[in-house]
Amino acid sequence: MQPTTNNQSTFNPLSIILLANGSIKGPTSDPADGNGNGQCSIISLLFAYAEVYQSLEYTEEENDLKIWESYENDYGPILIRMVKGNASYECIFPDKPKMHLRIIFKNSTVRAFDFDFPFNEYTYCNKAAINVSALTKDTFSLGDGIIAGSKVVNGLFKEDGILRAYQFLNGTLAWKRFSYPDIYGRVYDDGQGIFYSQTNLETLKSFFPISISSGGFACVILIKNEIDNLNQTINFTIPRWISYVSFLSKSRPISSKLIILYQTPLTSINIINTGCGNVWDGSGNGCLFLIEQLKETSQQENSTVTGISFGSQGTITAIRQLEIDIKSEYVNFYFLPLFYGGFVAFRTVTVEGKPLIGGEILNQNGDFIQMWNLDFLTSIYGYFAEENIAWGLRRSNITDGKWSIITKEFSRIKVKGYENPNILKTVPKIGEIVLSSTLTHINITYEDSILLSTKNISIYQNTSIGLILRQTCSGLDRNFQTTLNGNTISIPLLDSTLNIPNTTYLVIIDIGFVRAAISDEPFIGISEGNWFFYTGVATSGLIRLTMDSTPAFKAAIKNDSANFFNDFETKIAHIIPVNPSMINIKRHFQVDPASKQILLRINISPGRSHSDNSVDITAKNLNSLIKNRDFTRFSMENYTSWIDGTYGFQETVDLWDKYKFTLFIALGSGIILMAIYFYARHLNKQYPHVAAISTLFASTNIEILHILSSRIAGLQIFSATFSKHGELIYYWQNTIIHDIVTLITICSSGVFIFHTIIVRLYHGVLHFQKKNQPNYNASEKIDSEYLPEIEA
Repeated sequence: MQPTTNNQSTFNPLSIILLANGSIKGPTSDPADGNGNGQCSIISLLFAYAEVYQSLEYTEEENDLKIWESYENDYGPILIRMVKGNASYECIFPDKPKMHLRIIFKNSTVRAFDFDFPFNEYTYCNKAAINVSALTKDTFSLGDGIIAGSKVVNGLFKEDGILRAYQFLNGTLAWKRFSYPDIYGRVYDDGQGIFYSQTNLETLKSFFPISISSGGFACVILIKNEIDNLNQTINFTIPRWISYVSFLSKSRPISSKLIILYQTPLTSINIINTGCGNVWDGSGNGCLFLIEQLKETSQQENSTVTGISFGSQGTITAIRQLEIDIKSEYVNFYFLPLFYGGFVAFRTVTVEGKPLIGGEILNQNGDFIQMWNLDFLTSIYGYFAEENIAWGLRRSNITDGKWSIITKEFSRIKVKGYENPNILKTVPKIGEIVLSSTLTHINITYEDSILLSTKNISIYQNTSIGLILRQTCSGLDRNFQTTLNGNTISIPLLDSTLNIPNTTYLVIIDIGFVRAAISDEPFIGISEGNWFFYTGVATSGLIRLTMDSTPAFKAAIKNDSANFFNDFETKIAHIIPVNPSMINIKRHFQVDPASKQILLRINISPGRSHSDNSVDITAKNLNSLIKNRDFTRFSMENYTSWIDGTYGFQETVDLWDKYKFTLFIALGSGIILMAIYFYARHLNKQYPHVAAISTLFASTNIEILHILSSRIAGLQIFSATFSKHGELIYYWQNTIIHDIVTLITICSSGVFIFHTIIVRLYHGVLHFQKKNQPNYNASEKIDSEYLPEIEA
């Protein structure tokens, strides 16, 4: 069936639009249609995201409202519908029915929408009569039940739009595509067609539309061949269960031919497609099938779960059998791939007549890791893939109008940041403070080997008016990227990219910017806010406490040091005012040698927002506030009133932070040299001091060994012999290390000069001693055989 496209008509299940500010627009208030033709179609919810869903408790103003049903997509928010109910939690049709909706956001807030709605007694309490679907992260549609049971999925890219798959009574599986909602919440028809047409010998068991990581959609279909019902001879060459996949994208305006994912001729089994979704480990997309082995009595036995991963063209990339014990008391049993790798199993067990939700966590190979459950009884629950959490709604007594949402975060198989399970590390790191003058590249290292595509990586500056693009490049632009070791991308930065200090920058990577080298399937990217860093230079300085505050200060740090310093930092930050993350007080204090007053070191870091002051301005403000403390809040607040106003905030270098690594290296080197010294003394007990010192010097310059064999002044201690072979081995093993040649050369030169001075002094002393002897002969010279041989 050829699709039809009509950009002038809208999908119109319900002529109501609800905005996040609480205003409701009916058919005559369509901003694009002044004739009142009822073009509006969806509920549009606009909101800001927090980082993760958290548990909360909510109390209804009308305590006879009860939770009736819930709706969500993989990203949130949660939309629940309330109805009037009695003490037994039964739905009661009121005299003036209203639509009662509650939107649950990630920051643990709830927004209530209550508006008149043309319910009748049947539709008010019948869940199937109102078809609510999550279209996008901030959009829901309210259907009128004409295509109840349909499934809606939004594309990973806006240009993919929204897909609705639905089944007719004759078994035909159809699809209809819509545009992404515009600013007024309208969606437009963007084509329709047929995924699958059922025959007389087949039964459509289930279907799962999913978005494809490379763009577009796929629909996984499970059918059963009912040939045995006609009492024909069983032919094991005929598949009895078949799973197909069909693809649909902008470049492919009609659905593709059915591609076989799985088939089996067995008749004594029952297969359930428990779930399909994106698998972000580079294997593409995946589905999980529960295969039940049936006895003649139709009792379940030896059930197994098989996971099948397939690419964007239908190629099978992996088949796994999951290790899990499936008990007969499990109901509503299904699986989903976890965003951070592995799988999660959901199952419901009836406890005291009420459902308890839980399941298992499995790794990528299907091996069992751990059990999980929500720890309370509920029949309303869901799962957010990217958030990696399950949630459940818990209802209290109907008379108090309270209900709560409880969340459970799953174990992350691949524990990484960036909300991307494939990235190992980046340069700079998340939240790192960098010097724009020294940062010339940004690097991204992936877990597996990668290929690049035409998708983009972009760097934005965060400003008060929004994000400003500073640099962007395609994966195939050789001027702005290189691949290192097969799994690392290095992007050179323009001089103008990070040219503003004390500023937040964000990196956004498109889905599909990199692909798995093995399967050629796209990896997920990095969305806004998941990778950010700051440009700026931190500063450090000292403040001084008054002499009178010393006892109180020592008592405070003795009783509760951690909380004291945290409170002190917060008070200073609020008075300036700046983001508290910019102020850090070192936990170790000094004593001013002149006044004997306590000195505290304060480190000021760059802010994390465009609205934060620079480090320089913050330091100047802090100094001014302290020096004028009698006229500011510094003299009125606890702790800050302890600060000495005559001292101010004096910027000084923190020598410990600056040189601590150098000191550690010097200390370590000293320990090693001392160990060499005492070891040499141990080996040469006759002349321990000379041997030890010579060994130390020889570790930097092999020529020093000639002193021990020079027979200076006829002394026996300088009559040692060394073979040329021994000198050669020592030289090659201890001096030709190319990574440290420069350092050794500098050190050995200094030691050699020092040694030369000592030898000259020794010769001078020896000459002076001989000159004072009675039989001294000035013309007498040292025998040449006692002098070391110096080669040219």
